[in-house]
Amino acid sequence: MLAFLLFAFVFVGFSQTDVIIGSGNDETIDDYVTAKRALGYATSHNFGVVEKGSVIEHQFKIVNSSNANMNITDIQAPKGMEVKMTNKTIKGKSKGTFTVVVNTENFDKSFQGEIILKTDKETLKYSVEGTLK
Repeated sequence: MLAFLLFAFVFVGFSQTDVIIGSGNDETIDDYVTAKRALGYATSHNFGVVEKGSVIEHQFKIVNSSNANMNITDIQAPKGMEVKMTNKTIKGKSKGTFTVVVNTENFDKSFQGEIILKTDKETLKYSVEGTLK
């Protein structure tokens, strides 16, 4: 019985250790975690139910987790939506924002759209949706 309890204690103790997949280089893991956390910022927004004819806005965050600057080279938004962005260069290891403006007069019962930001590094996609009353 004592041997069983000792085995169970050791087994449970080792099974509780965290497994980290990586090269063992803390900097590499930190960069990976930083990049994954950057994706933690919302890439979609549901306005819920809004009054038809209203103009609504939502601000999205962009994170540049690399050391180099990230330049927004092209912005695409669906008809009836506009993107406002004052600074199209996001410095390395910093954050930026842009605002999506939706004129609900351009839609019938609901709206949905994808905003695409092309950068010199990648293409970022954000989506908005809502229902009109």
